Amino acid sequence: MAHEVIAFTREHRISTDAGDAAARVLDLDRAIEQHVRGRVRAVFPEHGFTGEEYGVAPGDKHRWYLDPVDGSTNLANGVPWTSTSLCLTRSGRPVVGVVADPWRGEVLEARRGRGATERDRVLRLDDSPRALAGAVVGTELDGHRPWSGFTAFVTALAARSCSVRVTGSGTLTIAQVAAGRGDRRVHARVRPGRPRCRGPARARGRRGGTDPGRTGVRLPAGRGTVPRGAPRRRRRAGRDLVRGAARCGVGAVTLCGCF
Repeated sequence: MAHEVIAFTREHRISTDAGDAAARVLDLDRAIEQHVRGRVRAVFPEHGFTGEEYGVAPGDKHRWYLDPVDGSTNLANGVPWTSTSLCLTRSGRPVVGVVADPWRGEVLEARRGRGATERDRVLRLDDSPRALAGAVVGTELDGHRPWSGFTAFVTALAARSCSVRVTGSGTLTIAQVAAGRGDRRVHARVRPGRPRCRGPARARGRRGGTDPGRTGVRLPAGRGTVPRGAPRRRRRAGRDLVRGAARCGVGAVTLCGCF
């Protein structure tokens, strides 16, 4: 299904020269959601579903959360940095998460207790401590505005020779860490109109927590237990990916201790 969405998005590439790009992005948003809802309903008619465009459909303890186009402003302006994110939860806890990147043809998948993969590659992260100097930290704006503390945060990182990137698709930004690209991702909350993450900006990356004496910048690690089974690095990649899929999609489910 993810590859179907990738193909559909590519086939309906938005032309910035044709005018009314925002309306055509909305049409694409709705078409993708209708397709995914239909596919899920055909196989799991008893499951609930929450989507950005068509809201909540009732169901049993299983619920799907979908953001059909994360990065709609990018899409309307011809910037190839968007994603589709889908998450399945059972009784409020994540089971499967998927982030599809239509412009690179990548599908990052995570399953509860089994880590994350991209194509046939098992995603493994380096958990060893790393200095911020020379690193890249990704974040997103609060809608079209900087979140509270954004300027001070960027200034503090710049003083430590660390670069910040704002790319315009929260899900895809978080997924890059799971794929081994960049070092950390920081999100203050999800976009307006969606359930908000509580507390200050949260980081998901190759390392978390405080680094006193080195950076002075607090980068909280992902919370929750790490179950037995697959290698820890693999589970952490999967945990962060599914958190990103649900949190930056409509769901914003609490995904602590998932992998």
